[in-house]
Order: sequence, then structure tokens, then C-alpha cells
Amino acid sequence: MTSRFAVLLTIALAIGAAGFLIGRNTAPTKSSAQTAPPPPAAPAKSSAAVRHNAADGEATNRTPFDAADLEAQLKKATSGPWRKRWERMQDLAKTISPANATNALALAEKVLSQNEFWSFRYTLLEKWAESDPQAVLAYGQSLKSRNDRQQAISSALTEWARKDPDAALAWVEKQPRGQERQNFLSAALQGLAETDPQKALDKINSIPMYQRQQIRGQVIDAMAEKDPKAAAVMNGA
Repeated sequence: MTSRFAVLLTIALAIGAAGFLIGRNTAPTKSSAQTAPPPPAAPAKSSAAVRHNAADGEATNRTPFDAADLEAQLKKATSGPWRKRWERMQDLAKTISPANATNALALAEKVLSQNEFWSFRYTLLEKWAESDPQAVLAYGQSLKSRNDRQQAISSALTEWARKDPDAALAWVEKQPRGQERQNFLSAALQGLAETDPQKALDKINSIPMYQRQQIRGQVIDAMAEKDPKAAAVMNGA
């Protein structure tokens, strides 16, 4: 009896051990290298931070004003035949960044002859107005010479009216009546005519008759240089 019990106990222990080994070998194993949790998302930048970074990038990309270099280029541009001289003057004006425009104009006025300076300024104001017409408008208002003031403000209004005609025309309407205001209206309508000829024509037809013919002619002449077909249509309307 005792020997039988011992045999059964031995068999039971052997079966239990075998079952433990089988179960251990067949159980699913976990990967030793567990997948790391994803890193936390970076907090979204506020719109103010984005604008600040954009402004920093713009400031970094600005070319510092080099007065000595520009003076040398201006003097070089004024040498040679007259025709080449004007072309070089205009090409040089187109290289000036808006941030350096006022400094460049102040220097050019000292270095160039009056006619050369007018040509340089006209081209530079056009380029400057493409990026910031309101800045050109403010610059023009600061000028003492009436002719210089009208040229700068007219350049600003033409470009402003291409982008926001209602705002440009509203500014003109606030100016005192007279020839200067009429010139500003013509400049604004020239810009409007390039983007919306019909709206420009409607505006021309709404102004007093004594102003209409002159302004209409000025707008059509300006259009003819850039879009002869549109100018012809406006002239026949």
C-alpha cells in the first residue's frame, strides 16, 4: 500500500512537471523590446508667435543699406551715352529694396543731376509702391516740392487702386478740391483701369463734365502703354 502510494505520487509529480514545462513553452511570449509610446505633440504656436517669427525672418533677409556702394553705382550709371545712362539708372532703381528706399532717394538727390534724379526716383517709387503703396503715400506727403509730392502720391495711388480701388478713391475724395485732387483722381483711375476697365469707365462718366474729358484722356493714354486693346475699347465706349 505504501509502495503503491509512493509510485502514484511519483507518477503524479512527473505528470505535473511535464505539464508545467509544456505550458511554459507554449504560452505567448512578450517582445523583449516593447514599442515606445509616441512622443508628446509639440504645442501649437500662437498666431502672434507665427507673426513674430515671420517678422524676424523678414528682418534677417533685409539687405543693409550701403551708402558708399550705392554712391559708386550711381556715379557709374551716369557715365557713358545718354540712352544707356537712363537705362542703367532705371535698372539700378529696381534693385533698391523698399526698406532702403528713403535712404537711397536722399543719397541719389545729392549725387545725381536733377533730370537723372527724377528718372531714378520715378522708377524707384513705382517699384516701392508695388509692395507698400501707403508707405509711398506717406513719403509723398512729406515732400515740400509740389511737383515732387504729386509724383510720389500719384505713383502710390495708381498701385493702391490696383489692389484696393475703393480705399484709394475714398482717399482722393477727402482731398481739397482743385487741380491737385484732379491729378490724384486720374492716377487712381489709371490703376483701376488696369484691373477693372468698366468700373474705371463708370467712375469717369460720373465725374463733372469739365473734368471728365481730361481725366478720360489721361487714363486712356496710360492704358495704351500697357494694354492697347483695352485702351481702344475704353476710347470707343
